[in-house]
Amino acid sequence: MAVESIFYSVSGLSCRGALVWDESVKAPRPLLLMAPNWRGVIKPAIETGHMLAQQGYVVFVADMFGEGNGPVGAENPM
Repeated sequence: MAVESIFYSVSGLSCRGALVWDESVKAPRPLLLMAPNWRGVIKPAIETGHMLAQQGYVVFVADMFGEGNGPVGAENPM
């Protein structure tokens, strides 16, 4: 599996998502846009991306908060 950080901006907000794919597959594959839970682009979200990539997808895990703006700690903000 490969993971690449993708930097982009939305309305002036700098974001860092993650692109996850299986490097051994050379054929074209569908792309899934994944909106992670409230904790953002963290290890468990990337692991979910790996699981989906193993099923034949390329997965983009989107940054929903902007780089460095995610929640602090494990408390649920709801």
